[in-house]
Formats: sequence, structure tokens, C-alpha cells
Amino acid sequence: MKSASPYFIVHVAAAVVAYISFAFSFIAGLFYLYQDWQLKHRRLVKGPSLEAMERLSFNGLLIGLPVLTAALISGFIWLKMDFGTLWFWNSKLTSSVFAWLVYSVLFYFHYVSGVHGRKMVILSVCAFSLIVFIFLGMNFFEAQIHAHFEHRA
Repeated sequence: MKSASPYFIVHVAAAVVAYISFAFSFIAGLFYLYQDWQLKHRRLVKGPSLEAMERLSFNGLLIGLPVLTAALISGFIWLKMDFGTLWFWNSKLTSSVFAWLVYSVLFYFHYVSGVHGRKMVILSVCAFSLIVFIFLGMNFFEAQIHAHFEHRA
């Protein structure tokens, strides 16, 4: 039995760390938005400051984006070595490249366009929600296509 390629192992480990980082950013963003809502309604807020929650939310992006980049690069190398191609049209690869593009745009907005605070947190929460929706939707669509063709065969 052939052992797993080291590129595949790096790819999977990096992808898991990247998406955990993005999930962490999402959760910190939700806490930020909840605290912001509490403050706007003049309610007592317990916990870290909005600035600290924004920093936590952005740190998830700061960690996740380069790690997702490593996951994609190692995945492309693994695909080329094991399958002789750099690209497959499947839901995981397509949604991962889309996630990389979305989070790269967020990174750009933060550092180049100077988007901070509530706007940045909302963008981050929306980005993660969109990625999850697309990933689940593409998996559902891919399963439906496979089921359709298996039924016809």
C-alpha cells in the first residue's frame, strides 16, 4: 500500500488550521457585533473591549490567509505529482481558491484601504458565512450530479 505524500499531509494539516483560524475570526466577529449592539442599546457589556475583539477577529484572518496559501500550494504540488495536473474541478478545490480570493480582498481592505472596526468585522463574518454556504452548496450540488449520473448508468 502506498503511503500518503508529504505534500498531501501538509496540505490537509494547513487547510484544517486555516479554516479553524477563519472560524475563530468569525466567532470573535460575532462577539464583537453582539457587544457593539449591547453598547448601542446602552446595556452593560462584560468581556473584552471592541478593539480587542476586532483584533482577535483580524488575527484569525492574519493566521488563516498565509496558512491557506500554504495549503493551496502544497495541494497543487501534490496534485501535479500524484495526478499529473494542477487543477481538478471539484467543490473543495474550487471553494478553497474562492476562499483565498475572498480573504485576500479582506486583507487588502484592511491594510490598503484602511477598513477597520465594525465594517471590517461585518465583512469578515459575511466572508466566512459565504464560504460555508458555498462549500456546503457545492458539496450538495456535486452529490446531486454524481447521484444523477450514477442513476443513469
